[in-house]
Amino acid sequence: MRRFLSLWLAALAISIFSLAAETPRRVLFIGNSYTGVSQLPEAVVPAGDAWELNYRNPDAPRLHAPDHSHPLFAGTYLGALVFYQTIYHARDSRVTWHGNLTAGQAEYLQGIAARTAR
Repeated sequence: MRRFLSLWLAALAISIFSLAAETPRRVLFIGNSYTGVSQLPEAVVPAGDAWELNYRNPDAPRLHAPDHSHPLFAGTYLGALVFYQTIYHARDSRVTWHGNLTAGQAEYLQGIAARTAR
């Protein structure tokens, strides 16, 4: 049962991550909501918290598309890093591939993920 619940909460976190792309204010609201409900904190992937931390920096890479509903590559990249680090309890993902991000942007987002993942 615990394993099933952990998987279910991970799926819920994916849904929450998708919703979090809408606005920075919503990121904070959703982040507070999902951390408050979970009885198994290791099953919650704090992708929304990573987005919130990113938005505290006015020069940070934009994470969401102009429609405020879909993530840009940077948002997906950050979410994937947080998922990886949370699931595998990794503090440093050491990802060398960064797609269309500059090496500096990728390093910045990897730092955000490392500070956010549990």
